[in-house]
Amino acid sequence: MLNNRLEDLIIIYRNYKIKKILNTLSTSVFILLFAISGFFIYETLIKVSRKKVDKIDKNTTKVITKVVHIDKNISKPKVKLKPKIKPLPKVDEEKVLKKNTIKALMLVEREQPTYQSSYDLAKYYFQHKDYKKASKWAVIASNREPKQEDAWILYAKAKVKLEQKGIAKKSLKIYLLKYNSQKVRNLLNSL
Repeated sequence: MLNNRLEDLIIIYRNYKIKKILNTLSTSVFILLFAISGFFIYETLIKVSRKKVDKIDKNTTKVITKVVHIDKNISKPKVKLKPKIKPLPKVDEEKVLKKNTIKALMLVEREQPTYQSSYDLAKYYFQHKDYKKASKWAVIASNREPKQEDAWILYAKAKVKLEQKGIAKKSLKIYLLKYNSQKVRNLLNSL
């Protein structure tokens, strides 16, 4: 279940990245179109001014040569067809996914506090080596569904990692007094 949520978050993050790239590209295309239209307007103005010069009486050829000479010296604006796009900053996808995963799990826990939501949080913290929080959420999960052995096992493993084997053994023995589970018995014997 945690993997499905993680995959959903990955898809959401990738869609966000695509939208961001498309937004940047659309801005670049707009700038490019604006520059090209400016270039064509400039060319049109030059053509109109040359037609006006051609209409001047042929007797005034000196004026025509001077105007034409000035037109030749006018420099055309340089149009860059490839706008410079700044590269996106490098993002550590693992950090983003980790941050988004914990936010999503906490949101689910706040919206619908269930055994599964608290167990997912315990499992997440255990995988990320935060054993105190893992044991806290495992206790919450086991209080919601006392028969479920997975939360008890995760609690015991977290306590072992915190170097509290005595507490881990005691919790497994309490579970075995109420419920029969081979997995719990095997873990207790391995401690």
